[in-house]
Amino acid sequence: MFYKKVISRDHKWFFLLRYGDLKEGLEMWSSRSLKWQYFDYQQSRSLQAILNDTDLCNDIMPEEAADIIKKYLDQEQG
Repeated sequence: MFYKKVISRDHKWFFLLRYGDLKEGLEMWSSRSLKWQYFDYQQSRSLQAILNDTDLCNDIMPEEAADIIKKYLDQEQG
């Protein structure tokens, strides 16, 4: 499983992506929706462009993704 963190250009929001084989799609966790959602990668040109943008998109480890989500949710419950 691969994980990526994507930060908006204005740094006001972010989302995490996780996927194995992109032919099977990917899941996205957003700081706006606070849940994992499935996306069909093959039909989403915007996600394809994001994954290729190294200024916005960084590889992360699964443990780091879990820590990001936990910290964010703890702040929201606050």
